[in-house]
This record gives sequence, structure tokens and C-alpha cells, in this order.
Amino acid sequence: MSVSSGREAEFSRSHIRRDLGVYSISVVVELTGLGAGTLRSFERVGLLAPARTTGGTRRYSDDDLARLSKIVKLMEEGINLCGISRILTLETENATLRAENAALRSELGRAAPDQAAPDQAAPDQAAHHQVPHDRAAPDQTTLSRRQTTPPGGGRGSSAR
Repeated sequence: MSVSSGREAEFSRSHIRRDLGVYSISVVVELTGLGAGTLRSFERVGLLAPARTTGGTRRYSDDDLARLSKIVKLMEEGINLCGISRILTLETENATLRAENAALRSELGRAAPDQAAPDQAAPDQAAHHQVPHDRAAPDQTTLSRRQTTPPGGGRGSSAR
């Protein structure tokens, strides 16, 4: 039997779950050229977390394969596994923050037009948030002088 054309029209690539674990470890070994032990070590150090069947068999997803590709690329650049783990964590956090930022911007865009965005505050309000000059950070010349001043003040030390 063939699938009706109506169902074919409903189906699209966007419905494919990239996070669904479908590849066994032997298939991933064949696809990537990595050894099974390497894949297990990546899992042991937390770089990968493949799904498991009820029997405990690892099942890798398309997302896992993409992550493996990033891991291998970073290793080829000379980055160790600890560094790779940190990079991947930061990339995930960055993506989450970008998504939250986009959602907030979208929400702000739907706000009533008469409500000004916080970064579009009136100039007199912006001046209110400036740091007073006497509290401003010292300039570079002040720092240089302080760093080159010898202990004891440097002027006519009384300890002779």
C-alpha cells in the first residue's frame, strides 16, 4: 500500500526529531570513524549522553552526531577534553541566553508604542545614572604613578 498524498503533504523535515536516539554504537563507529571505546570515554567524562534502551543499549541521535563532530574538531585544534567540555557548556548557555533575549525583545516589540524601551530613556534620566567624577575609576596615569611609587611613600623617607 502506498501512503496517501495528503499524509505526504503533512510530513516535512521539520517533524523529524533530531534528539531521538536511533543509532547503535556500531553504526556511530562506522559513521564517524571513532572507536567504541572513545565514544564510551566521551560519555564517561560527560561530553555525550546518548539515550538508552530499556535493556541499557546506547542509542545516539542526530544531535549526538553533531556534537561528536564538534568534539572531534576541537580535539584536532589541540583542546583537551576538559576544555572541550567547558566550551560546549558555554555554547549551550550562550544559545539559551540568546533565545531568552530574542523572546524578551519580541515581547518588548509587542508592548504599546507609547511605552519607551529602557535603553531609550530620556537624556536627563540617563545622566542620573552616571558615576560622579570623584568616584570614577582612576585614569591610567594615576595607576602608573601608584604602581611605581616605592614602599614608604618614596619622598624623603625618615628611615635612614
